[in-house]
Amino acid sequence: MRYHHLLTMLTACAVLAASAAASAQDNVTATATFSRTDVRIVEASSTTLEVRIAPPENEDFPALGSGGEVVLEVEPAAVVTTEACDADEDMDFALRIWSETEALLRSEETGAITIDRDLRDYEGQPAELRLEACENRSDYRDSSVTLTLRAASLETRDGNVAAGPPARIQVLNDDPVPVVDFSTGSLAIDEGGSQTVAVVAEGALGGAVMRVAIEAAGDARISIQQGGQLLDENMDGSLAVELSASGTARLTVLAAGDDTLASGETKTATVRIVDTNGAELGSIDTLTVTVNGSTDVPALPLVGLLLQALLLTAAGARLYRRRRG
Repeated sequence: MRYHHLLTMLTACAVLAASAAASAQDNVTATATFSRTDVRIVEASSTTLEVRIAPPENEDFPALGSGGEVVLEVEPAAVVTTEACDADEDMDFALRIWSETEALLRSEETGAITIDRDLRDYEGQPAELRLEACENRSDYRDSSVTLTLRAASLETRDGNVAAGPPARIQVLNDDPVPVVDFSTGSLAIDEGGSQTVAVVAEGALGGAVMRVAIEAAGDARISIQQGGQLLDENMDGSLAVELSASGTARLTVLAAGDDTLASGETKTATVRIVDTNGAELGSIDTLTVTVNGSTDVPALPLVGLLLQALLLTAAGARLYRRRRG
């Protein structure tokens, strides 16, 4: 009997839970949606986006209690502002969200935007938002912003409002995209010597490129340094080049001694730009390095071999630490 009583209680609990779940589902009385879920807007222009709350078709608007307010989650929050875009300065913001009819409250911590209006006040009256693409951006790349209706903000004691799909806003930049090139397409280096070459991001926003990646291949034994240090290796095996605020990087190409390269003979290597961080690739995207053999250069004496091994070991250790991290 004791086990029968326990089974009866468990069955009753299951029935109550199922009933509560069904009741909660039935308690969804309306749905909050954006008027558009795919928006494209060009820099220095604007458009509108409405937030609507409506019941299922042919049903009356629910009598929701006061106090609920729609909250919009913003991703990424760092490129969105509710303040005016400043056309006189380079902007870090890509998009301004504001309204002529609604009070908008933006969280400084999360960037979420609250529409200061009770849920019950949406009957037949959508909230109209203005989307303005800021001009004079400090970045040449297009930006993508996603607005999501926070489900928790749509819950009320008198019935829950369901959250519709997010709105994806693409802000198209109209500034010229920087072009990345080598300063020259060829270098000739005597065995044991070195030459310099620049990587240049040309354009008004060249300083926003910040980094590019290169790859080296060929028979010539070369190494590439920036600021006296071997270039770091990326996860894909390419080499990382850091550009200055003016959009330039000066590299030193060194030709090691080669006991298979006789005096008067040459070997070549090619260095290619393989990633421009969103900028355009120019016409001088490949550097051809020709190394001239010289009998005046020891092939690789013991000290040179030790130094080369040390440099390779250090580069490998840096890569290992990055991958482990």
